[in-house]
Amino acid sequence: MRNSSNSLYKYVLIIVIISVFGFLSTNNNIIGTLWVSIQCIILLILLLINKFKKFYIFYVIFTTSSIEFSFDTSYTSTLFNFRNYNIIGVSTSVIFAIIGIIYLIIFKQRARLIVVKNNYFYNFLLVLCITGTFVGLFNLYNGAAFLEYYIKDIYYGIYVLLILYMAVYLVNEKKENSEELKIVLQAMIIGSVVSSLISIPLNISYSYGGVDILPYTQAILFSPFLILIAIYEKGLLGKILIYSGIIGSALIVYFNASGKGLLNIIITFILLLYILYRNNNVKLSKLSVFVLIFVPPIVFLIFKDNITGNVLFMSKLNQVVTLFNYHFDLDSIANSPRYRITEFININRELFNNPISLIFGKGYGGGFEDYYGYFKSGNLGAFSATEYKLGVYFNPHEALNVILLKHGYLGLILLIFLFIKYFRYVKQSGFIFIGLYWVLIIYGFSNVFTILGVISFVIGIVEIRKKRLYQGNAV
Repeated sequence: MRNSSNSLYKYVLIIVIISVFGFLSTNNNIIGTLWVSIQCIILLILLLINKFKKFYIFYVIFTTSSIEFSFDTSYTSTLFNFRNYNIIGVSTSVIFAIIGIIYLIIFKQRARLIVVKNNYFYNFLLVLCITGTFVGLFNLYNGAAFLEYYIKDIYYGIYVLLILYMAVYLVNEKKENSEELKIVLQAMIIGSVVSSLISIPLNISYSYGGVDILPYTQAILFSPFLILIAIYEKGLLGKILIYSGIIGSALIVYFNASGKGLLNIIITFILLLYILYRNNNVKLSKLSVFVLIFVPPIVFLIFKDNITGNVLFMSKLNQVVTLFNYHFDLDSIANSPRYRITEFININRELFNNPISLIFGKGYGGGFEDYYGYFKSGNLGAFSATEYKLGVYFNPHEALNVILLKHGYLGLILLIFLFIKYFRYVKQSGFIFIGLYWVLIIYGFSNVFTILGVISFVIGIVEIRKKRLYQGNAV
């Protein structure tokens, strides 16, 4: 336990240093380029001295500790960090994922022998990539724009498999590797909370839609889930996870008000009740109900002026409230949720135009038209200028819509089976839930979330098999 705690502290410290330095340098061409170069050299040295586990760990740390998206929507320059720095049009993050796989194939005989069998999660991702690639070939005759989005889609599908394969190799190489990956994953989320917290006294802030927010890495949006993971941990580690989850949730609400972050807080409360109830912990279950019912109103009353004065938070809250007020009148809903609903309607209309598309989707590079004129007004930043010009939209805003568009109702059915198969194990592993959340809510959008989601699923499957609740071959 002491070694595990020391490893956690070490990785959190490394992540905080990298993240905070990134907050200060990611918009600076010279410093950012130098910092990325140092990270690339470190990874190359680790491969040269045959330290693949450390290579993978620092690869995921460098990627997840980078600011993935520009906070200021008017900011168009490159983000100079490991995740976004491009070499010949390809990000260093993707380049080193490819280098890692090539290294395994050439120098690790066992990696060449790994065959993923009888595991629905791995096969699900593989089927999506294969069907998306081949079905998407029919889109290429439509022109260069479709080719551009085909390449982007296949780029993401392959990236998912690269991250998955390297994680699978490590947990099969040595049993203790899964424990270290688990510590690293926890450290990534905790480190994101600490780094955002440190930015307050350092007076570091970014502008988001004209509102000042704290800088953050994407991992902080998973911080509420630390509370779920803490259920399965004892002693000091459990307390660290709970406190980090609470602090991270507070930062999300008060300083950043991310829509996904707020959703994650709500989901955490609901799932906490479910897990405690299924584990027959009636006492804690009742306590959680009390907290869920009484604490939010009390907190709101105490900090009413601060909360109602938070423009970004009130904007996100309004999106949620208008969604629940939906009475089949789309105009009554705020832009963000309305776009997601209208995308779903348009995608279904697109798929029903062709029986093949209905089954397999439009494939990689596939798009949908705005049949009902929903996108003619509203948030023009929701899609690219190319999409508006073509009248074809390639990038839906929810994982459900992405899978439905690219992989049709076959993909949707496979997704439902995935949820049914693994959700019953959530009461035994919080990591399984994080993996499910990634597939159901965020799949298709973010390399950082992909790393967090894929590694979480792999760790969760290992934990389940250790508890003899899931039978199968090697992960």
